[in-house]
Amino acid sequence: MAQLVCDNVDGIATIGDYSWPLSMWLSQLKFSQELQASRLIGYLLARQVEQQNWPEIDLVCALPLHPLRWVSRGYNQSVLIMSAFLKEIEIPVYTGLVRHKYTRAQSASNREKRLTNIANAFIAIEPILDKKVLLIDDVLTTGASIKAATLALKNAGATDVYIACGATRLFI
Repeated sequence: MAQLVCDNVDGIATIGDYSWPLSMWLSQLKFSQELQASRLIGYLLARQVEQQNWPEIDLVCALPLHPLRWVSRGYNQSVLIMSAFLKEIEIPVYTGLVRHKYTRAQSASNREKRLTNIANAFIAIEPILDKKVLLIDDVLTTGASIKAATLALKNAGATDVYIACGATRLFI
């Protein structure tokens, strides 16, 4: 059984496992430019976060793409999910998390590559002292991206980082 490596997060909420129909919606959003899928995913994710016994969240941010990946895809699916999420739950947005290291797409990598590929890929360029941050992503596989982003947020002063993902798809 695969284990998540994001042991530095303070809580994780997901809609469910990466199976139909959730897998179809997420895949269409990420790879087929079916952007309307983000509305349903954001709505359902907000319902999941509301059910968590977490302290009040101060800031929310989406897992960023490297600028080159953003240009090639044309959008960041996590930003679209966050936008829909914010229609349900009002939380100030933190825009200081940046992906400054370009790597191969995680979806094209095996587990070992995923774990090393993403190390030190993120930096938080604005301090967030004593804040609880919610990080939104589409799919949680190994947790390598989440771990690296959480480290950057905590290095910038976040006290807690919680994760909200559309689905979990544990990668063996």
